[in-house]
Amino acid sequence: MAAWVVGFVLSGCSGITHALEPGFLSAAQYGEAWPLTVDWGIVRCEGESTLVFRAPDGRDYELGLIETAAGYPPITPIWRETGNPNSPRVGLGPVIEAGQKLCP
Repeated sequence: MAAWVVGFVLSGCSGITHALEPGFLSAAQYGEAWPLTVDWGIVRCEGESTLVFRAPDGRDYELGLIETAAGYPPITPIWRETGNPNSPRVGLGPVIEAGQKLCP
């Protein structure tokens, strides 16, 4: 619990106000497994299975590689790269799993 609180302090206070919202996720929670370039955000499920991530700047991204009928751009602009050509990006699994728990 202490590490979680310290993570918020180090990443800035703006995420603290959202920490109690359903779907709140942060880099402090996931460490190196955090797949995004932003420090925190809120994942939600729209409809039956569309997963959307809201970044701290208020922009919404679909947790997929292509724009779908939901109309959100893909998460690619904020998806963290690894520098490894064989596995170029950090896996989105933690964010997808958290979002799926919010789907009906």
